[in-house]
Amino acid sequence: MNENCPDLSSCLFKYGTVNYLKHTLEECTLKFSDLTAFNDIYENDYRLVHYFNDKNSLAELGSGQHNPIGNVRDLIDEQLSKYRATCFSRKANISLMWSHYAGHHKGVCYCFKAEQPNDIFIPRKSILWGNKVYSSRLPTVTVFQEHTRKNMLDELATQVLLTKPLEWAYEEEVRCWSDEPIDTVEFAPENLRAIIVGRRMPDDKIEEIEAHIKKFNKDKNQSIKIWFACREPSSFNLSVHDNKALRNAYEKTIRAYTPLLPKGDDSPLTCEIGDV
Repeated sequence: MNENCPDLSSCLFKYGTVNYLKHTLEECTLKFSDLTAFNDIYENDYRLVHYFNDKNSLAELGSGQHNPIGNVRDLIDEQLSKYRATCFSRKANISLMWSHYAGHHKGVCYCFKAEQPNDIFIPRKSILWGNKVYSSRLPTVTVFQEHTRKNMLDELATQVLLTKPLEWAYEEEVRCWSDEPIDTVEFAPENLRAIIVGRRMPDDKIEEIEAHIKKFNKDKNQSIKIWFACREPSSFNLSVHDNKALRNAYEKTIRAYTPLLPKGDDSPLTCEIGDV
């Protein structure tokens, strides 16, 4: 690890715009949203497989009087509609995350000292969490006539909740959710370790953020830091630094790198044929 980079192991990260930073620090809360508000067009989509005991039961589907598949799907959809969720990532240097969720690199990323979300929030029994599973296929929900019970609905819906298209795998998402009608959940101030600012954050905004952090530390008796995302000099990677001047120096070396030629034996590596 680069000695100038903070240790980001055992942390979870929440990307966001700078607009909500002041409120987030003052209230110590994170927003939970309805699943339909998320930007994945396959959110809540799934394939239902319903096993029947015999042909007579299956024939009832065409009777027009009873539709067990429709009833089951309605129940699963209703369960999914109850969920409110928020999302974290296991990495703070994902350029696409900064672009999509943090104001095109002009936003922030909250760094929490936690390996799992249960360590972030003020203890709340209704908050569940899981690592996202990425797949090239829709999640399959399988039910069996007379054997799949209503008390299994939450487990069935969770399969859908935690499955996402393979193309989103770069997010390394950890999802938290509740079936209670909540809009925000409180986090413990001591679990917030730092605020990372995007590499396109202007200096005047950085000064505002530093003021918000200073107030947070005073009001909450904490010592969170401000860190800086920046581009690596010779690769398409982002890194996180705790020193603004060093961040700026890294950015400058992208355009010009001026190493000195090594000293020592200055004889050529090749020679004329016959000189050996």
